[in-house]
Amino acid sequence: MKKVKMDDNTKLKNYTGKEIVVFPGFNAGITTVNYGGLFYAKKQTDDQRNMEKLLLLLDRKIYKKMVPVHYKNILDISNTPPVTQYFAYDGLFFDYQQSPNKELILACNTADCPIIILQHAKKVYGLLHSGWQSTKYNIVKDMLQLMTKKGYSASELDCYIWPGICLNHYEVGLEFINNHFPEKVKGRNLDLSSIIVKQLLDNGIKEEKISQANFCSFHSKDDNDSFMFHSFRRNYNEPSDSLKKISRDTVFIVI
Repeated sequence: MKKVKMDDNTKLKNYTGKEIVVFPGFNAGITTVNYGGLFYAKKQTDDQRNMEKLLLLLDRKIYKKMVPVHYKNILDISNTPPVTQYFAYDGLFFDYQQSPNKELILACNTADCPIIILQHAKKVYGLLHSGWQSTKYNIVKDMLQLMTKKGYSASELDCYIWPGICLNHYEVGLEFINNHFPEKVKGRNLDLSSIIVKQLLDNGIKEEKISQANFCSFHSKDDNDSFMFHSFRRNYNEPSDSLKKISRDTVFIVI
């Protein structure tokens, strides 16, 4: 597995600053605090406005966006019409060869939960929101089973794990400690990323094909000593309607 320092020197259309970071050599990235807040579908007007900005930045006209429900449901969106759409799922599968959508963005909001992208060389993608609940249900296994049925072996896939909350800041309740992943708990803290990596390896992903962002959504800061990403846990005690608490970052794939 590779720990990757993501790159903020992206040369994209209309790019003006450290608004996004990307994996080097990969057509995907994540917005930062500098981009501005993105919101879940309950604030869909705000989300749409911010996504329009992202479309301009990435030179695309439509997007397909996943709105996580913290479960294990996965949807094949390859044959959806070529228009912008939102989907209440925790996993999206997209096969470029089978789709009428040829230039678009796949996206998902997050604020601490790791986002996983599985990629095949033939422009086939699995986009997963893997917070603790989806990880508990092993959504990785379900997505890889789907991709295998479609003819894409796990051993052929590259995997990218986007910034999530690290062990030092992810405190969980006693009920969770006693019933789920006790071997991955240190004190009251959960190492969610290591669980995801184990699930990927157990289901056939090659270790050398896993790249993990060397950032934490809770504590990573930029060169100006400002937090890079939105974090639900960091802002947990903020008022329920505060921008800090409801703001999200967006992981995106440019197709």
